[in-house]
Amino acid sequence: KNDAYYEQISLVELYGEVMCVFINEQKGKLYILGLQKDTMVQKYMYDLYTPSKYEISVIDNVLVVHNMLAKLAILFDVRTDPVASLAAPLPMAYEQYEESKDDENERATSGSTNNMEGDSTGRRRGGGGAPTPP
Repeated sequence: KNDAYYEQISLVELYGEVMCVFINEQKGKLYILGLQKDTMVQKYMYDLYTPSKYEISVIDNVLVVHNMLAKLAILFDVRTDPVASLAAPLPMAYEQYEESKDDENERATSGSTNNMEGDSTGRRRGGGGAPTPP
């Protein structure tokens, strides 16, 4: 029954400090706790606006909270604003780049120079120059 709570706890590094992030998905609240020698202390609390399923990531010391059901991302920077998000929730889109043999053959026969190469995960990485649309 408490396994759902473990999914809502993460350790992140923000500005060189390891912090514990807890998302209360039922209340739509984000808690960031500072780790000390023998305890944790709540440093920040943010409103996520709505109860939902959330995932987190960190990019350049900005905590990105992904609302997976509403397909929104909320950005938090503890140094810029310790009480509110950086901006209104932003729409997010994920694309999966997996080419079929038909796509590869079409590009080969059309002479397209996409300059995008696939890596072992099926994602594309830039190879220089502007990519041409498929």
